[in-house]
Amino acid sequence: MEFLRRAIRQIRSQLGVLTTSQRLVVVLCVVIMGGAIFWMVRYAGQRVMVPLLNQPFTDEERQRIIDQFEDWQQRYDVSGDRILVPTDDRRRLIGRLGYAQLLPDDTSLGWASLLEESSIWEPTEQRETKNLIVLQTMLAQAIEEEFPGVESAKVFINKAEKRRVSNVMPMASASVIVTLSGGEEATSRLGTAIADFVSGANQNMKRENVSVIANGQKLKVIPVGEQAPSEYWESKTRYEQYFRGKIISILEVDNALVQVDVKPQLDETEQIIVSIPNEESGKSWLPAIQTSSSEQSSSNTPPAQGPGIAANVGSGGGSGAGAGRSETTEQSETTRQAFPGSETVKTRKAPGGITDITVTVLYPKTFFKQIARQRAEDKEAEPTDEVVQAQIDLETPELR
Repeated sequence: MEFLRRAIRQIRSQLGVLTTSQRLVVVLCVVIMGGAIFWMVRYAGQRVMVPLLNQPFTDEERQRIIDQFEDWQQRYDVSGDRILVPTDDRRRLIGRLGYAQLLPDDTSLGWASLLEESSIWEPTEQRETKNLIVLQTMLAQAIEEEFPGVESAKVFINKAEKRRVSNVMPMASASVIVTLSGGEEATSRLGTAIADFVSGANQNMKRENVSVIANGQKLKVIPVGEQAPSEYWESKTRYEQYFRGKIISILEVDNALVQVDVKPQLDETEQIIVSIPNEESGKSWLPAIQTSSSEQSSSNTPPAQGPGIAANVGSGGGSGAGAGRSETTEQSETTRQAFPGSETVKTRKAPGGITDITVTVLYPKTFFKQIARQRAEDKEAEPTDEVVQAQIDLETPELR
């Protein structure tokens, strides 16, 4: 306290020697400093608003997200074609919107802006590798925190290479491995939502190029534009896993890759078969009907008259000497064949089962090398590439 009293007395003594204008300047500086401190404290207490994704949104996309924010009672602002949200909520909201499949189809620009914190002085290749690792980590964290039922997630992105001589841009791909909480079911809805979220954050990546594996089970990802009931994809996945397991157990080949594609039958079908029996069977055959008719007609024609005057008298001795005679005979024969009878059989097939199945098996080269070694005279010698290729050509028809 004594220190404060001494300081106040010293300030008063110094102000006493100042002129009025100097005192006003000192008071003004104190007011400005107090206002600056007040503004800084108030600004620090407010939540900073930043773009949800720093990229343009269409009116439909923006309204769709705003409606969801209203339902969540989430604070937001709209600035032009950008949606502003609190900084602390941005990543959480991106994850929730990704699960709800409300983000734009292409969010690569927005994710790129989130990765611009890297130093511009780093080499380009090193910066791209670092950004890829950061993007994988951010996507995995968003899936873990905001996708219901997901306990952990790992994202691996295979970026598209640069254009080559063919001027064709290769498509990027990704793999997502998630672990679900106990009791959660791995559905195609979850797989499609994760694939949509990851593909949207990467350029040149389609949703169907994202492989999603949940608890060791590959989830079906519905390609863009295909509309199919969820039970179709679930039934398809179930059949494919069943047949794949059966084939692997029969092969007993290590490291063999087996891919099964099944087309399930979910609709009730009706098959109509119309059959015609053979003529020899005597069923529903009628005998042939044959009809024949003939017609004969004759007529007399007067002789032709030449030009000039002719006497109106008949010539004696043969009144028909100059007359002509015409005779026509027509004969026709008609055969009518009756059509055979037919038998119609209707068959209705209830939903269930499969209509088509395709299996692809890739055998490792070590499998054929082992067979070649067993059939060689020297069991310890390493088979050459020519011997292994000959063994492949010999075994392939049998394996098929």
